[in-house]
Parts: sequence; structure tokens; C-alpha cells
Amino acid sequence: MPVGRILLKAISDSNKLSKLSTDGARLLYTWLIPHLDVNGCFSADPVVIKGRVFTRLGKSIKEVESYLDDMEGIGLIKRFTANGDIFLIIPNFKEKQPSLRPDREGKTSIPLPTPDQLQSNSGPTPAEVKLNEVNINKDLDRFLKDKASELYESYPRKADRKNSLKSIEGILKAYPGELLPCPIPGLKLVIQNYRKYLETEGTPENRIIQSNNFFGQAERWRERLQPPRAQAGTW
Repeated sequence: MPVGRILLKAISDSNKLSKLSTDGARLLYTWLIPHLDVNGCFSADPVVIKGRVFTRLGKSIKEVESYLDDMEGIGLIKRFTANGDIFLIIPNFKEKQPSLRPDREGKTSIPLPTPDQLQSNSGPTPAEVKLNEVNINKDLDRFLKDKASELYESYPRKADRKNSLKSIEGILKAYPGELLPCPIPGLKLVIQNYRKYLETEGTPENRIIQSNNFFGQAERWRERLQPPRAQAGTW
């Protein structure tokens, strides 16, 4: 293997390098380049990297691991395992080494990864993680809207559907301690308690609290956290 590799000045314009979280990760990427074999591979063992790349910098194993995770997360490297060891490869390495002469280099000891190895060992990128979070949040919002609609329909005196649903969703998202361990059955119980109270008192419909007030800013639902007490003289 030669004593070094070419570092193209285009690296200064690299969008991916600018997205790395730390200068330590940027330094590792650039210092890895002279150590890469003809295929752009090197050990991905943090202990090896600490000893051979960051020889005198006093970096910890944990720091090196975090740099590798950061680099792989945005696609600067891909890690794979072979013969019980872990390695890395820099994608499009040969394109970044225009003077590369494979015929003049000795045989590398690191096997090239298969597509399956790269797929199985590469974790999701930050963009993929973000997309998953967005999808999860969309699913959660949809679920809460459905449950809010069910709770609204079970309420005895409906009014101002739009604001009522908005208030119910707000309660479910706020996860108030009074409704623990789960706000959905907790709010169902509140409505049941209020219905029992209305039946016990014989409350006329025009005296029933409207849904937009019951679930809205006045938070009248908090008054029905407990079931109504039985009237004196009843069994």
C-alpha cells in the first residue's frame, strides 16, 4: 500500500462533511484517507483507529465510536463485518482517487463487502430517522383524532364540535396526571361519572354542561374525576 492518498480540494465543499456533528469526526474522516486500501477499506474497530489514526491525540474509544456513528449516519462510510472483524468502506473511493493504480499496489487483506453485508450493517440515516418520527407523529395524531371523536360522541350534550374535539385532543396530548395511567380510558370514566351524576340528579337537558365548556378552558371535566355519591337513604 502507498504511503498516502490524494485529498482533493473539493472536500472543502462537501455537504456531508459540513453536516458532521463535530470537528473530531471531520478530522477522523480526512485522516482515515491515507490509511485506506485500494478499495477504500480500513478497520472500523475503534481500538485500531485510536492506535493507528489518532495515535497521539488521546482520543477515547467512546469518542472514536461516536465519530464513526456520525460518519455512517450521513453516508460518508459504511461498516461491515468479515471473518469476525469489523471494517469500513468509503463509497465512491476510486472516483475520489483519480491517480489510483491498483496494479501497482499489493493485495489487500480486507475482503470487499457484499451488497447484503452493507445493507444489513448500515443503520438508518438521520433523514430516515426523521422520516420515521414524522410518520409516527402522523399516526399518533390520527389515532388521537379518532379517539377524541369517540369521546365527543359519547358526551350527553354536544355543542361546537370543532372546538370540543380540539379541546379533547389537547387533554389527551397533555396527559394530565389526574387521568393516569392512560388518559383515554380516564376521560371515558369522567364522562361515565358525569352521566351517572345527571341520572342521579335528574338534570334536565338544558342544564347539562355543553361539551365545548366541559372539555374547554374551564376544565369542568375535572369535577367528575370521582363517581357521584349515592343519595342518602338509597341502597
